[in-house]
Order: sequence, then structure tokens, then C-alpha cells
Amino acid sequence: MPTFNVLNGVVSFDREVTLRKGVNEEMDHPPATAEASVTYTVVGYRSDSYVQLWSAPVNIRAHKLRLINIGNIKKFGWVNIITVSKREWVYGNGHVVKESIGNVPTWDTTGEGPWYQEGYWSTYKGGGGNEEVEEDEQVESVFFDDQPNSPPYPDEYEHNGIPLGRLNYYSPQKQGAELKSISGIDKYIACLAFKDAGNNWAVPWHVCWQVLFSANVTTALGQAPIVIVAGDSKTQVYSHGADQPLSLLLSVLGKDGSEDIGKDYVDLT
Repeated sequence: MPTFNVLNGVVSFDREVTLRKGVNEEMDHPPATAEASVTYTVVGYRSDSYVQLWSAPVNIRAHKLRLINIGNIKKFGWVNIITVSKREWVYGNGHVVKESIGNVPTWDTTGEGPWYQEGYWSTYKGGGGNEEVEEDEQVESVFFDDQPNSPPYPDEYEHNGIPLGRLNYYSPQKQGAELKSISGIDKYIACLAFKDAGNNWAVPWHVCWQVLFSANVTTALGQAPIVIVAGDSKTQVYSHGADQPLSLLLSVLGKDGSEDIGKDYVDLT
């Protein structure tokens, strides 16, 4: 099992990635590039439906992580950074809707940033997070899991009157305003991060991953859509990493990935 010197301490863990249910990619042994196809769903009612494109489920694990020597480590867990996220919807009436965001960490709205979904561990009493970990104790799985999708999101079907993935640009529908295509790209860096009491950070392992969204949509007014997902529309995970993951992590600290900061909705006609 590999060992890592972290903040004057020593930790060990196996590196594992699951991209499809029941399929593990061992990142310790190259080649370690994994990919899986994007899928789609149609949500809502026929008169007001939306198309979502879905990444394959991504699960990244520091398996059997052991704090051999705690050193100065106070907290550890996953920080997932969106470096680029772009989406585009093209309609038959000439409307082009774009969404973009970048260089922010992602976590749910109830968690403590920048930790993803409040998924951190602490080494001291009252440190919060998932649990307190003592020296030489093993954590079975320090995990990160995500499954990005194109909008709509829960409780967010439009932004300032701009539809996000609706089959017809207008509600009620109008002839000739049907959705024609969806495209986009998400790029992420998932960092296994350790933090000390002085706000110093270390990243002994990180995983670059991305989702390519692309689909053509054919529909007639009031009818169910035909969605054809492009062959290159995939979720991809890479063993080769970013040049400066720690610098990137430090640059996004304090940015709120749970809000719309940096998000841009544009409707071009």
C-alpha cells in the first residue's frame, strides 16, 4: 500500500475508482484511463418536458486510509473543483441558451466548504465532519461520488425566465421552437486534501475527470422526443493529473460553489 508524507505526518491508502456499477479501475496500476457513456432522461409532463443528460456515476476512494503518523493533520477529505463547466441548448426558432461556471469548489448547500458534501474527517475532539480519527486508525473508505447532469436541476427549471433544457422554448408551446441539440463539457479535479490548524494544505492524490455532453433532439409539438446521444458523449477519468493541484485548490478557497457565483446564463437570438 503506498505511503505519503503529509503535513509532517504519514498516511497510507489504496487508490480506487468506480465509473460504472461493479467495475473498478485500480489507479495505482497504469493504464488508468476509464470512460463510460452519457445517458439521458426526459422529466416533466408532455406539455412542459425537459431533457437531461447524465454522467455515469463517478466514485473515487482512498481505500483503507491509515494515519500512520498524524503529524499536523487536523482535517482531511475531498475537495472537488470545477475548472470549466459549459452547457448550450439550441432551439429551432434561433434561441441559443448558454450556461457557464468555473474555478469554484463544489459542495452541497448545507455542508462546510470547500469539503465536498461535508465529507471530511478530523483528528481532534470537536473537529466535526464524519468522525474523529486517531493515530494509526484505519478509515475503510474516504470516498467521493458524483453524477453530474445537464439542467434542469432540482427546483431550478429556468433562470430569469430562460428555460434550462425545456423541450419547447416557450410555455405554452409554440410551433417551431423545439429543442434541437444539447452540448457541453464539465472538467473537474477531485483532490484528496489534508489541512492543518494553520490553514496549510496538502494534496497527496488527485484525479482529473470530465464529462462531454452532446445530443441531438427531434420532436414535434405535443409529442415525445427522440433523443440521440452522440458517441463521444462520455464520462472520462484520467490517471495523469494537473500540474499544480495544490495551487489550484488554494486559489478556490473561500469561493462558494453552492451558489450561482460565476454562473452565467445567456440567451442569444
